[in-house]
Amino acid sequence: MGGQEVPEEWRGALNVTYRMGPSLARRGWQVKLEVNNVKRIVPTYNVIGVLRGNEEPDRYVIYGNHRDSWTFGSCDPSSATATMMEMVRSYGVLLSRGWRPRRSIIFGSWGAGEYGFFGTTEFVEEYLKMFEARAVAHLNVDLAIIQTYNLLVSATPLLHKVIKEATKKTPAPEPGLGYETLWDHWTQRVRAASPDLMDYSLASLSEHSPFYQMVGVPTSYMVWEINFEEYDWSDYPLYHTTFEDFDAMKNLLDPEFRYHLALGRLWALMGLGLADSKILPMDPEDETVMMRKLVAGLRQDYGDVMQVEGVTLDPLEAVVGRFEKAARAFNAKLHNLTSVPPLLARQLNDQLMLLEKCYTHGEGSHHRPYMKNMVFGTDNMNQYGGWLAPGVRDALWEAKRCSTSCPQAWQVVQQQLSVLQAAINAAALALKDIQYM
Repeated sequence: MGGQEVPEEWRGALNVTYRMGPSLARRGWQVKLEVNNVKRIVPTYNVIGVLRGNEEPDRYVIYGNHRDSWTFGSCDPSSATATMMEMVRSYGVLLSRGWRPRRSIIFGSWGAGEYGFFGTTEFVEEYLKMFEARAVAHLNVDLAIIQTYNLLVSATPLLHKVIKEATKKTPAPEPGLGYETLWDHWTQRVRAASPDLMDYSLASLSEHSPFYQMVGVPTSYMVWEINFEEYDWSDYPLYHTTFEDFDAMKNLLDPEFRYHLALGRLWALMGLGLADSKILPMDPEDETVMMRKLVAGLRQDYGDVMQVEGVTLDPLEAVVGRFEKAARAFNAKLHNLTSVPPLLARQLNDQLMLLEKCYTHGEGSHHRPYMKNMVFGTDNMNQYGGWLAPGVRDALWEAKRCSTSCPQAWQVVQQQLSVLQAAINAAALALKDIQYM
């Protein structure tokens, strides 16, 4: 390559001078690229198992993991595939003892995940209206093990409560480290630079995306991760290489499969909590914490330029306050109940199930129409990074980068703020009883 030399940290180990390009080092040189891929259309399959509930069979807790891999895939996805298969076997043991869940549990082994979540996307599109009405949650594990330093969890706020409860019931993978429960391990090894136990971004490109982007189903993503304070990695070095094989897992990453077991227990307990509890273990006040961070982030990143353009976040603050009041009232009502008849339990659970589904908007983000969720999304420049309020942030990013006055761009900002406010207001109304028509 020609051009300037690359920075030191970009240089590899070959005995060449690494340069930026884009031209070649000598005029007249050409590059010959030989591609031996065979283009063909082949079928792919989702493998679906259903454990039918005995009281509310039309309410679904969904487990998911994609089955395909680029190479041997001992980490991605087979560490999670093996974990889910063992979890399914454990559910079978419970069934043999006469147990059956209150709500139905769906196990999804998705096909063609690496090609762009084809399996989940087609599945969600086919059952879209059913999931809008009946899906309780989607619990996704793409790969279980990258390394074994600590647990990384991304989840929409309605699942934070059940995740915390489940980690406190799960034994620590290695008691010799001084931790009794997975909660102890997780909380005591949390990153100082990022002290929040869970983030809301669900940024990783994985099978949870169609569920929360198209339907707004409460969603989680979990994986055992590296020590980011020790290693400056953007991803694990074996990722999608032929070195990601069983020997690497057995000899290097998780020799005794203790961390597979811990994550499997956590995963199972989360599903049990959601499938068997009379009232869903969800706290709407956890949404308020997220909403306050959403507003604070917009103000921090774009407050100055919004002030210059006369754009205010006051209406957004007001609707967040309205939601906060509704969430407190809902929890107070729930706390004061002395008994919960079946019909009332159904009503309360339906309100909780509807809450995060209110965040979706049929037209999607102005700049990314496929992104239907107005609250949770991905960075427009990095699909592995997460954003709160993606539609608003997309619009602000476009408006700010204008070199001249861009009134139309700022109109889009106002429009996206309005859509976001409507979504949060709808969530607040979902927690209320209708007092008037």
